[in-house]
Amino acid sequence: MVLIAGFTEVPAASRSARARTTTKCNYDVIFNEDGGHVLELATTGSGDRANTGRRSQTVQFDKSAAITLLGLMEEVFGDQIHAPLLRPPGTVDSPASTNEHQASLPVELSWPTEGVSIKMPPWAGGTLQAGQTIEPQYDEQADGEMVGRDKRPQSRPTRAVAKAIEVSAVSHVTSILKRDGWTLVRDCQADGVGYDFEFAKDGQRRKVEIKGIRGDQLEFNVTPLEYFVARNDPEFVLVAVTGALDERKRRVHVVSREELVGSPRRAIGYRIKPPSHREQ
Repeated sequence: MVLIAGFTEVPAASRSARARTTTKCNYDVIFNEDGGHVLELATTGSGDRANTGRRSQTVQFDKSAAITLLGLMEEVFGDQIHAPLLRPPGTVDSPASTNEHQASLPVELSWPTEGVSIKMPPWAGGTLQAGQTIEPQYDEQADGEMVGRDKRPQSRPTRAVAKAIEVSAVSHVTSILKRDGWTLVRDCQADGVGYDFEFAKDGQRRKVEIKGIRGDQLEFNVTPLEYFVARNDPEFVLVAVTGALDERKRRVHVVSREELVGSPRRAIGYRIKPPSHREQ
């Protein structure tokens, strides 16, 4: 019996389909002494084995591993998987508390964080000068198609994959911060304040926004509110995780508010409010 601690993509030795037997998979919910629970899957011996029907292999999934697996399944099978809307990442089922020091702790993945540390940038006050805004440029192709000059082919992740990336990044970063001695003061992912968490250590307080990125390029979107907080709040810091779903490729990047605000901003959309006009 094993508890799944993470997922790593490893190419199969052979891509050809092999003849294989079939068997049933039993499942159960196992409750731990601490009140937590895991999903247990157990296969039984196939019909051509002597011990038909007896348990063959057993694996267990906690909540974080199950969310990641759900994302991988939707990526592989696409629209054939109808995933339910997942709860916001980084929360556990616990009674609400009015004491901010009893904030809900993030779900922790069991992926290794040894040797990884997050060095917070120095405190710097004042409103920062915004960087350059880059407007998109397009070229018309011979067939009339308009192609962005700096556009790189990208596939938009499904909702479940995007959620798995976010859960992985949040779990990884918060685990490192807690190991480094930072105390979680507030989980505000669902509060709409422009950052995800507040952490405190040795009289310092930092408002941490976490970004999960599947690839290895340090490039991400920020909301107008996140950008506003970065410009004006000296406690703001952004931590990004590239390779969020692959233990071998995962990297943590600390982006100071000076780096974030001073970097060029690329416009990816506009919100238009036309003046009043007559209905046609």
